[in-house]
Amino acid sequence: MRRNVVLAVFVLILVYYLVWYKELKNWEEVKQKSTISEYESFIAKDPHSKFINEAHALNESLKKERLPAFRNAKRAKIIINERYGPAKLFSLNHAISMINMSLLKYAGIDVIVGKDDPSEYDFIVKIDINGKPLREDYRSLRLYTGATLEGTITFEAKDGSQISDSFSSKKEPPRMISVSKEFGNREIACRERPDGAPFWEIFTGWGSGWQPSNTYICKMIELEYKAFGSTPIILALKDARNSVYVAQHGTDDPCVNEGMTYVSLKEYLEHSLSSNPEMKLKKTLKQ
Repeated sequence: MRRNVVLAVFVLILVYYLVWYKELKNWEEVKQKSTISEYESFIAKDPHSKFINEAHALNESLKKERLPAFRNAKRAKIIINERYGPAKLFSLNHAISMINMSLLKYAGIDVIVGKDDPSEYDFIVKIDINGKPLREDYRSLRLYTGATLEGTITFEAKDGSQISDSFSSKKEPPRMISVSKEFGNREIACRERPDGAPFWEIFTGWGSGWQPSNTYICKMIELEYKAFGSTPIILALKDARNSVYVAQHGTDDPCVNEGMTYVSLKEYLEHSLSSNPEMKLKKTLKQ
């Protein structure tokens, strides 16, 4: 009889421990993601959890970080308008969509792409890009060895509230090139076409050494901070898997896709942190 009682008590303790451990593990996963949607899902599924008060507090804290117009936002629609002059095949649509998805997920924002998508959304991310290939004469060769990119990013909420920023980058065509060292036959063939201009180099900030301050990626990071606070930036910096595959879809043209493979977002996040004048962000991230 006594043995059965001891066994029953042991089983009850074991069951209690397993239930507690499962709840703790679930809560730790929610805290690690640290988004409004995760906290609200946890609160709805387990309103009697021993972590419920902490979940409510953290959820409200995240909402206070956000601008009022984006406080309850969970889904964004991305609309991209792009023009590159005579470069008719080149496009940054896929690269920008993938970069935005990767950055906004840290704020708990789902992304839909394209003005024709009928899905519901809470705010629009509108990107307008103007690019121009720049050509230079090299004796018998006329090559597109330079390019410009400029544009704006706008977050527009349902109530009409907006925040926006502009980006721009440029690579002047070099006056001289070394055909044997810098350009082989394939590179020359590509640079003879407007679509082979170094748009991708300047989009990433690598046009003349790495100068990312005014690039699209850094400006997108700064806008995300303004709209959603420091928590998404902290989460992105802590994530070691934040490289984004950005090769353009819909074409296998090597001139159009040249250099477009992966982007490491951490480099741009760290640069934005070091150059951002808002000291509150710096102090928060150093804690």
